[in-house]
Amino acid sequence: MIVYEVLGSIGTAIRCVLLIPPIYKVTQIKSGEALSYTSLLLQSLSSFLILTYGIGINKYLIIIRNVLALIASMILIGLKYHYYKRGMLTNMLESSL
Repeated sequence: MIVYEVLGSIGTAIRCVLLIPPIYKVTQIKSGEALSYTSLLLQSLSSFLILTYGIGINKYLIIIRNVLALIASMILIGLKYHYYKRGMLTNMLESSL
């Protein structure tokens, strides 16, 4: 049983690290254009449902992984919206000059 806990912990750590690059890239290029709202919303829904399952069976590795995935999805949705609004404002200012 300990082997499965170790493997689950390693998998959770790797999954958490994999959440960082998309957020970093969006903030570096200051655009969320390549991101799909549909994909992000489905990822959020999936994380929420699996999080609910993890809470129901009281498995902390499932809970941690999906809380972090849900947070990352929400951050990406927020960044996509922020850069979209920022681009619209810039376009409006440029067209009024």
